Amino acid sequence: MAIAYPVAGSAYTYVRRSIDPRVGFLVGWAILLDYLFLPMVIWLIGGSYLSAQFPGIPIGLWIVGFIVITTLLNILGIKVADKANYVLMAFQLLVIVFFVALSIGNVVSTSGAGGLVSSQPFVNDTASFATISAGAAIAAYSFLGFDAVTTLTEETVNPRKTMPRAIMLVALIGGGIFVAVSYVTQLVHPAACSRTRPRRPAPSPCRSAGSCSAPCSWPAWWWRSSPPVWPRRPAPPA
Repeated sequence: MAIAYPVAGSAYTYVRRSIDPRVGFLVGWAILLDYLFLPMVIWLIGGSYLSAQFPGIPIGLWIVGFIVITTLLNILGIKVADKANYVLMAFQLLVIVFFVALSIGNVVSTSGAGGLVSSQPFVNDTASFATISAGAAIAAYSFLGFDAVTTLTEETVNPRKTMPRAIMLVALIGGGIFVAVSYVTQLVHPAACSRTRPRRPAPSPCRSAGSCSAPCSWPAWWWRSSPPVWPRRPAPPA
């Protein structure tokens, strides 16, 4: 669809032109609602993690701070937002690489190199339909937003060729990172829960990996919940 309709309307345009304008109208408003609620969820998650990490600061202050920063970045324009995205992405990848490296080192030191290959993170006796469903819901949420790439179609050089590649790369690279981080986390700490400090976000895997000096909420929070400063410009439903 990105090849057939290289415009900024994304799913709204695809459905309007290929199915029916009325269906496209509904899809367009669904997209707008997604772009409205998704930043709210990200702000709430980020505020929850940081509030647990720094309990002396109310969660409301973190959320207001995210709103102010996100608003300013978007008001300043696409070039500033693009640079901010690069900085955030670089820091996210740095934290993820740091966490994965420490996790691999911990597994090798305790179980040898053979411990890095295991089916336990994928299949085990504790798995149930309820836990798989819960995991699927988190996985679906984790992939939300990759379609936003198509809203920048009209600002892209050679969009008929570039956009399909961008969509596939975003989905594949993002999926690979999620699988890799989840895999090593389960190898280091299958329970992935805290019994000693229940209000701190997922500290046990970080302590097991030997990264006590780093805030243990960062690997998850910085990847999923960085402020949404990317510009999104879908064509409004008509």
